[in-house]
Amino acid sequence: MDTNPRRLTSRKVFLWILLSFFLLLLTGCKSTGTISPKSFPSNQDATDAFNLGMENYEKQEFDKAIDELTKAIQLNPNYAEAFKVRGSAYYMKGDIDQSISDYDQSIQLDSKEASTFNNRGLAYDERKEFDKAIADYTQAIYLNPNYANAYNNRGNAYSSIGDQERAISDFSQVIRLEPTDALGFFNRGLAFYKIGQYNEAVNDFSKAIVLDPNNAKFYSNRGNTYTNIGKYDEAISDCNIAIQMNPKYTFAYNNRGWALYKKGEYEKAIADFEQAIKLDPMYALAYNNRGMAYEGLGNIDQALADYNQAIQLDENLSFAYYNRGNYFQAMGEYDLAIADFDRAISINHNYVIAFVARGSVNISIGKFDLAMKDLEHAQQLTRDLKIQEQIGNLIATIPQSTKTP
Repeated sequence: MDTNPRRLTSRKVFLWILLSFFLLLLTGCKSTGTISPKSFPSNQDATDAFNLGMENYEKQEFDKAIDELTKAIQLNPNYAEAFKVRGSAYYMKGDIDQSISDYDQSIQLDSKEASTFNNRGLAYDERKEFDKAIADYTQAIYLNPNYANAYNNRGNAYSSIGDQERAISDFSQVIRLEPTDALGFFNRGLAFYKIGQYNEAVNDFSKAIVLDPNNAKFYSNRGNTYTNIGKYDEAISDCNIAIQMNPKYTFAYNNRGWALYKKGEYEKAIADFEQAIKLDPMYALAYNNRGMAYEGLGNIDQALADYNQAIQLDENLSFAYYNRGNYFQAMGEYDLAIADFDRAISINHNYVIAFVARGSVNISIGKFDLAMKDLEHAQQLTRDLKIQEQIGNLIATIPQSTKTP
C-alpha cells in the first residue's frame, strides 16, 4: 500500500499477483501441484481431482480449480485441504463470502492447520472485519509461532485499525523470522510513518531497498517520507527513480509533486499532479494537492474547483474539506468555513489544524467560548512547537473573561 502526502490512514494492500503467491504458499502448494501423503484421503479419485484442482490454481485458472476441487469434495466430504484450497480460489475471484464459508468448513474438519486460519483472516480483512481477522491471525500464530506471514498479516490488520504500536511489534517479528524479507522492513516503515516517526521510517525503507533495489514502491514511499522531514531534494530523487522504474506509477508522480509543492515550485508540482490525474482520473488526493499548488500561485478559483472535485470523488477526504474551509475563511464565508472544518474533524477526530482553524473562525465571529474549546483541545492533541505557538497567539486575542481560570 502506498502512503500519500497528508494522508496517514491509508491501508497496505498486496499486489494481486503477490497475494496469489502468498496464498499458494499458505495452502501448502508445491510447484508440482502435489501435497504430502498424510493429507491425502484414501479415495484415489478425490486425490486425483484435488491434484488437478491444484494445477489449475497454480495456473490462476480459478474457475477450473473450483470445479475440480468441488469434485474432490463431493467424492470425499471430509477433505479439509480441498475446502481450504477452494476457499483460496474463491478469494482470488473476489467471492469473499464463499471463501470464508469454505475456510469455516476446513477449520471444522481440521482445527490444527495454521494456514487455514491465516487465509480466513485475509478474507475477513477484505470485508474490513479487522477484529475477526486479528483473531484468526492470532490463532494461526498460536498453532505455528514461527509463522511469518501470519505476523505480517496481523500487523497489517493492526495498522488498519490505527494500532501502529502492535503493528510495529508484529512486523518486527517478521523481520526476526525472515531477516531478508524486504516487505517486513517496508511494512514496518509504513507503520512508523503513520505515527510520525519519519527517521525510523526512512531507515526501514532504506533497508527494504537494499534487499529489493528494483521495487519502485519502496523508493516512492521513502521519497514521501523525506518530504515530511524537509529533505525535498532527496524526496524528488527517490520519486525520479520510482518513475524511471514505472512511468505509470501514479503515486510517485503525486509524491514528487508534493515535494515540489513544499519547495515552492508550484508550476512543476501542478505538472506532476496533472500527470497523476491523467493516469488515474479518480485520484481525489491529487486534485486536492493540485488545488493547494494553484492556491500557492494565487489562482484561488481553480483551487476551489479542485477542492470541490476532490470532495466529489472522496467524501471522506478530510484534507480537501480543511483546504476548502480555509478558502471560505479567507473569503469571509464563515458559516461555510465552519461547516467544512466540522466535516474534516468528523472524519479525523485528531485533526489538530482543523481544530485550530475552526477556533480561529469562531474568534472572528465572536464565539469565544467555542474558540477556547477548540484551541484548548488542539493543545492537548499536539506537541508540535510551531502549532503550539500558533494556538498561543490565537488564545492571546480572546478576551480574558472567556478564558479558563
